[in-house]
Amino acid sequence: MQPEVFALSSNAFCVLRASYTSTASEIAELMDEAQFEGTVSESDLHKAQQALVIPRLRLAAELGWLPELSQAQIEKIFDRRLTLSSGALLSSVEMLPELARANLIADLCGRQATDVDAVNALMASWDTLDNSSLFDFIGSGRKVSGFPSPDWKSFLIALQHLKERHAATATASLLRSPTPQDAVRRLVDGNSSDGSPSSFLSLIVKEYENRNEATLSRITDEIGEAVEAGNSQPKQIQSSVAKIHKLLLEWMDLLGPVSPSYVSRGLTEPRSKALFQKCRAFSLHLANDEARYEDARKIALALLTCFIPYQELTKVAEKDLNDLDDLIKEQRDLELFQPLYSACDEAKSHYFEFSKTLKAQGLNAGSSAPVGALVRATNSFIAGNGNPNVGVNVLRDLALTCNNDHGDPEASYLLTQFVLERFRTLVDDGVVETLEEDAGTVFKNWKISDLEKNSKNLSWMIQQLQGIVAVAPSTVRREFSNMLDALIEARRKKRIKWAWIAGIAAIIIVPAIISENKTSTPRSSYTSSNTTTTRTTSYSPSVDDYQESVPPIGTGLTLSKPQVRYCTFQGRRLDLLRSMAATSSAVFKFNVLIEDYNSRCSSFRYWGSDLTSVEAGASGRTAQFQQEAANLSRNW
Repeated sequence: MQPEVFALSSNAFCVLRASYTSTASEIAELMDEAQFEGTVSESDLHKAQQALVIPRLRLAAELGWLPELSQAQIEKIFDRRLTLSSGALLSSVEMLPELARANLIADLCGRQATDVDAVNALMASWDTLDNSSLFDFIGSGRKVSGFPSPDWKSFLIALQHLKERHAATATASLLRSPTPQDAVRRLVDGNSSDGSPSSFLSLIVKEYENRNEATLSRITDEIGEAVEAGNSQPKQIQSSVAKIHKLLLEWMDLLGPVSPSYVSRGLTEPRSKALFQKCRAFSLHLANDEARYEDARKIALALLTCFIPYQELTKVAEKDLNDLDDLIKEQRDLELFQPLYSACDEAKSHYFEFSKTLKAQGLNAGSSAPVGALVRATNSFIAGNGNPNVGVNVLRDLALTCNNDHGDPEASYLLTQFVLERFRTLVDDGVVETLEEDAGTVFKNWKISDLEKNSKNLSWMIQQLQGIVAVAPSTVRREFSNMLDALIEARRKKRIKWAWIAGIAAIIIVPAIISENKTSTPRSSYTSSNTTTTRTTSYSPSVDDYQESVPPIGTGLTLSKPQVRYCTFQGRRLDLLRSMAATSSAVFKFNVLIEDYNSRCSSFRYWGSDLTSVEAGASGRTAQFQQEAANLSRNW
């Protein structure tokens, strides 16, 4: 049996000092001489003799010696090889025939730890070996020595065995270096870049893996045990994950150095692929069945880190890692969102307390429940980098509930402003615009409702609107400003109207009465009978008593009786309409009617008793005025 480590000193030609042309009889004589010297054991001498005289064994000895060198060259280099340094030896054998050079370098590797340069030189010798020339040399030596020539097949088989022996010796030599994995890695990296690695390199890789087989098997078994423990005992998951991570690192420390030889051929090392699949299955189980996303991510990250040379595996690991990151973010968002959702739900469930506290104490972390809890949950959500769109949606839903379900626009506005303040810089412009529109709508609902409650107090409304305009959201500020302007104008005209009416008795009525008394125009009057009992005849108005005529725009005009009737009746209708203006649109239309009325009826002259007569007729038409006011309001 050939020794594992290649050594020229153990070759049969070296032991018996024979040459390629030594005949069987010469070998026998050399055997006697060696026995006489007594430096080699009898068993080794007999093995050497058999190796040279048995054709099947002789071929291995011939190839493993120094073929294609003369006897003088052999004697010279053989004695010097032990005294030369590694570099000097490599230089001295550089010009020798390929197999002789390979045998000398392999002998060097067998005697000491060598560097990558020596193994590269050995590899180059094998890669440039001329099999035909070597076969011819062996054949010529057999012919002279009287032994039968080998066949080509036997020659190739023996040559392959020698090549494997050299690879095993070179691998062992690298593993004796101070940094064995690094040496193997540099060797493989340096010879795998062209996509067609040397066949000798493949033998080194195989030998390297064989030498680590026991450790690799142990790692595989321990990972299997860790996976089984994690699957069957949830309490063991964390320790199993940590153990798997550690074992994967150990695995790639061993097989990482040879991975380029697979990658250069577009392959994945089979055992690494199988181990990857086993660990990935455990990671998927943790994520899908146990919702242990963080633990699953640790394994996915370990797989990505450890198997990074293999693109086929890293693509899968990267996708798993991205998916797990998304799941972890969703889980974290849910954990952040849950307290905020619960706080909003609590506010809805205890709405009276929420609204009261909100208006009394404001939205502060120190406010009483449930307001304070809502603010704290919002702050925690933002501090934890929760999804701002999710936070806005749940808080906006609460604000809409305030306005739509509880008719509480004030609380809705305060909450919407709080959301804008907290999230304005965290969401896009479209979300901000929606929130600002919400704020404007509920602010208008709030303030219009307050104004309607005191709509008959013009001065109070103006005072309130002045404050409203100062704080109104930009989306509705102009609307309130226009309303304020309209009310100020209405007040101004109303003051003018009442000033004129107050002066009528002294300025208008008296001259009119005097003028009437001087005319011959008949007047309507009551008549009494000449009976004993005196009674007042009831008054039955004619159709003319209710005819109205819209007066022209202007002040100080003398109006006809139908025009005076319009101003009086329209004033009654407007008083009734004032309480029917329930929306901002209705208020606007009502103000238009007031403005039109003031432009025609704020200051006018009339004849005689026209005003008294018209007012007397109006006193019995309240129901008619209500119906007419209602008809007008329907168009709002």
